[in-house]
Amino acid sequence: MSPKLHEFAVVLKRDGQNTPWGIRLVGGNDLDTPLIITRVQVGSPAFGEVLRGDIIAKIGEYDARDVSHADAQMLFRTAGNEISLVVHRDSKIAYTQGLSPDNSRPNSSLLSAGPDPNQPHRAPSPFLPGPGQYEHALQEPINTLPQTVFPKLNPSGGYVPPSSTFTPMPTRDHQQDVAEEQATIVNQVSS
Repeated sequence: MSPKLHEFAVVLKRDGQNTPWGIRLVGGNDLDTPLIITRVQVGSPAFGEVLRGDIIAKIGEYDARDVSHADAQMLFRTAGNEISLVVHRDSKIAYTQGLSPDNSRPNSSLLSAGPDPNQPHRAPSPFLPGPGQYEHALQEPINTLPQTVFPKLNPSGGYVPPSSTFTPMPTRDHQQDVAEEQATIVNQVSS
């Protein structure tokens, strides 16, 4: 069963175009994976607004399902000082990051804090974590992020080959090289 995702809008603001947004993305339609935030830099415009593991559903007016990785990077680079996102977040993570137990409204302590005029990139969000809320998120890594599966090791420390080995199909260029090489060999033998 897939996790329940909570959808919400975020507006990131920054001081100027020389200020990075402070996120790292993976994925894109060219990679057949959703755009996922894998890192949020502390103190950046994205800090406190988005979290590691958030899935970007929309960048500005663009549906992220139709955006390649390079295009997503370009949209962030050329966004000016403000960018609107629609983000999907696992409901469990959304809850631990500031929703009340009934999941219907943000904690009142989050609403009472007004935006700091000295930090224009911090748009109000119902999902701003309270003090100590990051500890829970750090203790339980998000299971939806891609995981690297390393090969198994045998008792002597060598790699155990997988049960089914992958044999890539040669490219046309390789096939052409082989055909030309064979033709050259045949011509040398017959001469």
